[in-house]
Amino acid sequence: MILLVFEGLKDEPIIMATIKALFFNKEEEYVLCSYGTDTYSLWKEVSDHIANGYEVDVFQIVKAKAISRGDHTLDRYDSYEFEAIYLFFDYDPQNTKLGVTKIGTALTSIIKTFNNPMDRGQIYISYPMIEALYCEDCVPDATFMSATVTLNNCHGFKTWSKKYSFSKNKEHLRFRANRQGEIKEPINKIRYDDLKRKWIELIKMNSAKANLICNNDANMPTDVSQIPQSLIYQHEYEDYVTKTDTVSILSSFPLFLFEYFHGNGDF
Repeated sequence: MILLVFEGLKDEPIIMATIKALFFNKEEEYVLCSYGTDTYSLWKEVSDHIANGYEVDVFQIVKAKAISRGDHTLDRYDSYEFEAIYLFFDYDPQNTKLGVTKIGTALTSIIKTFNNPMDRGQIYISYPMIEALYCEDCVPDATFMSATVTLNNCHGFKTWSKKYSFSKNKEHLRFRANRQGEIKEPINKIRYDDLKRKWIELIKMNSAKANLICNNDANMPTDVSQIPQSLIYQHEYEDYVTKTDTVSILSSFPLFLFEYFHGNGDF
């Protein structure tokens, strides 16, 4: 089994349901669970475990958080049942409680901690947040390669991103589903093929942009080692946040798919 952990309770379950329907073997079990709060709360949980000499068991941390808000999705599972764990969180530079410097310290630590899906889990960060997925007017969209948002506009990014047509109508990129990740529309061939084509383009666009950010190369990377999460964050911080008070818009979900399928040329 594979555990897919995401930050929010609203958009993420629908995105994940779409990803499962388009890309994954229906015979395998993929368990979806929301952590229910941001990256930095997860960082604090992890830091507390380490400080107290406990092993970092991300499944148990996520399970306890879910139970605390009355979500019993994970009650029937235990850590040993999952062969891989993937986590999807937001950069959120607008978090005024921490500030950009503390956010950077936390994010660097989180990326180092969660860098192996078969151990503590592999984390993927969206810049600046989940709505980065919808920052296109079409796919492919050539303007995406240079798309940035100012740190100031990150405060209202959910509204700011509505200037893109896909953000105005998110069903361009996802099936209609509920917050439990259950698809609530018939999946006919036309609809399936349209979404699959768009998602393959999103994978190409985001992996190429990650390569541009990391290596100043606008081509698709030939290997996932060229665009690790640690290097993406380093260049986001050094080349955009520090120098120009901007964030280069990048979505975690297509990068996960690129890495999950090993960048083997299928995209």
